[in-house]
Amino acid sequence: MSAQIIGPVVVSGVTMRINQSGKVQYQRHDGEWCSSSKAAEEVIACAGEKQKLDARELRQAIIERKKPRKKRRDRLRSGTVYQSKSCGPFTVVYDRGATDVLVRFPSGYECHTYRAVVRRGTIRDRLRPSVYGVGYLGGVEHTTMKRAYQSWREMMRRCYGPDRGRKGSVCEEWHNYQTFADWYCSHSLGERMFMRVMLTEGTEYSPSTSELRKTHSRETKCATNAKNTTNGLQ
Repeated sequence: MSAQIIGPVVVSGVTMRINQSGKVQYQRHDGEWCSSSKAAEEVIACAGEKQKLDARELRQAIIERKKPRKKRRDRLRSGTVYQSKSCGPFTVVYDRGATDVLVRFPSGYECHTYRAVVRRGTIRDRLRPSVYGVGYLGGVEHTTMKRAYQSWREMMRRCYGPDRGRKGSVCEEWHNYQTFADWYCSHSLGERMFMRVMLTEGTEYSPSTSELRKTHSRETKCATNAKNTTNGLQ
């Protein structure tokens, strides 16, 4: 014996029924029946008792049931190794929520990031020597200082780039861009144009043997080349 249609019943001005397959439907103004998110048990109760519910509560109940459920993403397990797109593998230290994940690279660099960033692999190791195989960003404190980064990268190019014109080196502490940027800020005195790092003595660039000078027109070409690679700072 096939199931019978239950209803129709009017609930707060809305005509509802349960069809032969057990699905709840409501009747539109044109007479057509459409699927409803209201529970079948509630419609049966209304059909038996001719009970009318408050229209506002009915609408709210339907809206709540129609809200798309967010996909639940499982927490990242501590110790799990992921692969980044440009900086190699890294390890999850802990996951305390979608916006609080601590990761560690083999270089020792640790940072807090988002769960989605870990899964995409778009996180960067800021201790990895990504500038001519020697220089590294070191952190995020001075990532918005474009001129300091251009000056630092141009200095690294002169010493370690494939087209370096003379022999020279950069002291180990300046391999870290953050350390160089601190020195640059204290010596640039708010100058807005590109300033080049020049040696005052010896062949090693360091805080005690270097100074900042304004560039001339012929020297801006090197700064332009460094500017084109500033996107790597982000």
